[in-house]
Amino acid sequence: MGVKYRAQKAQLRHSQTKKLLLILAGQALAVWVYLVAIQLLHPDWIYGPFAQWFPLRMDYVGEAAFFASFIAITAAEMWNAKRNVYRQRPETYKAP
Repeated sequence: MGVKYRAQKAQLRHSQTKKLLLILAGQALAVWVYLVAIQLLHPDWIYGPFAQWFPLRMDYVGEAAFFASFIAITAAEMWNAKRNVYRQRPETYKAP
């Protein structure tokens, strides 16, 4: 397996992981914003179930969505920073 092939596979894996983290963060943030809007419009509904088939209360789902979005965004930024540190590493010395 050549070096170029391994580098391409690593870059593809990196972009797929970052994309997955950002999708998770976006969905969690959307749920959290939706629940904040529901709470502002109907404050008494926040202690009801999120859906008829979903037994958790809306406030628990909102808290979980907030923490999931925070963790996913933080992980994506750390993943990106880690990747940039490795990318800026000086080339190894090659004998002439």
